[in-house]
Amino acid sequence: SVDGELDVPTVSVREAEVEHGRIAIEALTAVEVRAGTVEQLSSLDINELPQQLVLKTTNPILLAYRYVNAQPPFRLGLKITRHKEIGVQVAAIERADYKSLVTRDGLAVTTARLMVRNSRRQFLRLALPQDSEVWSVFVDGKPEKPAYATENNGTVNGANHIDKGGKSAVLIKMINSARGFPVEIVYATPVKQIEGLGTLSSAMPRPDMVVTHSRWDVFLPAGPSYQALDSSLDLLIAGRPVNPRRIQREALATASDALRAQMGQPLRINVPTQGIQFAFEKLYANQSPEEASFAVRFVSPGASRASLVASALGAVLVWLGIAGLAGSRIRLPRRAAVSSLICGLATLAVTLGYLGTGPVLPSAVTLLLAAVWGVWAAADRGRRWRENRLLMQD
Repeated sequence: SVDGELDVPTVSVREAEVEHGRIAIEALTAVEVRAGTVEQLSSLDINELPQQLVLKTTNPILLAYRYVNAQPPFRLGLKITRHKEIGVQVAAIERADYKSLVTRDGLAVTTARLMVRNSRRQFLRLALPQDSEVWSVFVDGKPEKPAYATENNGTVNGANHIDKGGKSAVLIKMINSARGFPVEIVYATPVKQIEGLGTLSSAMPRPDMVVTHSRWDVFLPAGPSYQALDSSLDLLIAGRPVNPRRIQREALATASDALRAQMGQPLRINVPTQGIQFAFEKLYANQSPEEASFAVRFVSPGASRASLVASALGAVLVWLGIAGLAGSRIRLPRRAAVSSLICGLATLAVTLGYLGTGPVLPSAVTLLLAAVWGVWAAADRGRRWRENRLLMQD
C-alpha cells in the first residue's frame, strides 16, 4: 500500500480567462483507488465523459470530475492501495488421451494426444517417465522439435535430463489459440521385461497445465496372466483382448504415413493396439499429490504351468496330511502328517492367491483323492465287517 495521498498532476494554461475540463481516473494494475482530497472539483457521471476520452481507455474508469476556473486552483488527491495479484490459468488441457503398448522385451511405446487451449504460454512442459526417449512431436498437425528443460544457468537437469521427481522434463513450443488444438507426442520408455513372474509398473506423463479429463489405454502382451491390479486411477477396462480387425486398420494407416514420409513429408509414428487392454481415467489427474500410475502382477505361461503343477501337488499333500491325521491305514508320524498338511495349504495359498493359478486342476485332484479315499474306506470297512462276522460264527 501507499501511505498518504498521491496528488494528481494537472495541466493549465497561464493567464487564460476561461478554462474548464474533465478528469478521469483509470487503474492499469490491481490497485484500489479512492478519492482523498477533492478541492474545486465536482463529481461527474461516467456517461457524461466525452466519447473520445472513453475510447482511449482499456480498463473501467473509476472516478470522474469536472473543473472550471477557480481560485485557489483545484486539487485532487488519491488514496491508492496495492493488492497482490492472483495468478490465473492462461493455458489448459481439456482432454488428454494416452495409449501405451508394452512389449515382452521391456519397452513401452506411448502416444499422448493433448487438446490444448493457450493464450500466453510459450511452452508446454511435460514430465515423462525416467529414461524416456521422444520419437515425434506434432503441434496442431505440424511437426515440432521439442527441447529438454534447462535450469536457470542454462544446463540441462542432470546427465539424463531428469526433472524434479525423477522424470524427464520436455519443452514443447505452443501456439496461441483460443480454440482447442492437438499436441501429439510419441515416446518410448524402458520397463520390466514380461518373463517369469513379477510386477509391471508405469506412470502417466505430467503436464504443467491443468488437465480436465485424462484417459490411459494400456496394451499388455497376450499370453501371460495378469492379476492384483493396483492404480491411483479409476479402472474402466480390465483384461480385455483387442479385436484383431482394429490392428489391420492401423497397419494400413502406418503404411500410408510411411509412403508420405518417402515423399518428403514428416513421419507420424502410429503405435499399434494389440494384446490385453487395460483402460484408466481420472479428472484433474495431474493436480493430485499422488502420481497417476498403475502396477499389475504378471505370470508368464511357463511359470503358470509350473504353478499349476505345484497347486496339484499341494492338493495331494493336503490329503496326505489329512489321511495321516485321520488314523487311516496310511502310516505317517504325526509330525510328518502335520508338516504335509501345512506345506500343502501354503502351496495352494501361494499358487491360487498370489500367482493366480486356476482352481480347476487342484479341485479335480482333490475330488479324485476324496473319491478314492471314500471307496477305499468303504471297502476297508466292509472287509472288517466280514472278518468280524466270520470270527463270531467260529
